[in-house]
Amino acid sequence: MDEFRQMLEALAVQTRKEPGCIDYTWYPEPGEAGAFTLIEHYRDQASLRYHFQQPYLAEFVRKMEGWKSKDWNVYFLSSEPDALKEDK
Repeated sequence: MDEFRQMLEALAVQTRKEPGCIDYTWYPEPGEAGAFTLIEHYRDQASLRYHFQQPYLAEFVRKMEGWKSKDWNVYFLSSEPDALKEDK
């Protein structure tokens, strides 16, 4: 688990350097061993797309596939109703 935490922190450090990243936080999920929550905040949809295209994210996901024991749950939240639509 220490190796996973190190990988997660390395991903966080790289992601926080992205021009559109406002915040990238992760923490162990209380009461669920081995589960983690990641909270990512991006300036706009284009910034999120940029993040998804980064090779370090692809490498993290590739390594993660071999370790995970449950499916990932991904939720996109926004304070703006149209935030997840394509940029206008």
